[in-house]
Amino acid sequence: MWGGIVDLSGDALTQAQMLLTELASAAAEDVVKYVGAERSVRLQVDRPSQNTVSRLNPEASYLVTGGLGGLGIYVAEALALAGSRHIVLMSRGNLESLPAEARERITKLQEKKVSTFVLPMWTRGLMRLH
Repeated sequence: MWGGIVDLSGDALTQAQMLLTELASAAAEDVVKYVGAERSVRLQVDRPSQNTVSRLNPEASYLVTGGLGGLGIYVAEALALAGSRHIVLMSRGNLESLPAEARERITKLQEKKVSTFVLPMWTRGLMRLH
């Protein structure tokens, strides 16, 4: 799944109808704009194949905010798959509060020689390193 942008205008009912129409279509455009019920698209730009995996610098460190959430752990796994070997997971939570399955996923990254560092962030904006 590639994703995209749908720009809507008009009243709420028209916007809802156009969004549902767009989601149900098999259109391949990345960016679509509706003015009322009139659809327009940006010119298609070549994009990499969905089967192409970018290679990351294995010596660089990558910061994932919200790193201990479900999406954050998924992003960390994708970074590791693309070659990252140093990942910083910044989160308001901590490893001890994670469900066992999430801790296991982080452990599997470490077993693959990916160093993970959890950087807790307090909700009041103060950061504290462990």
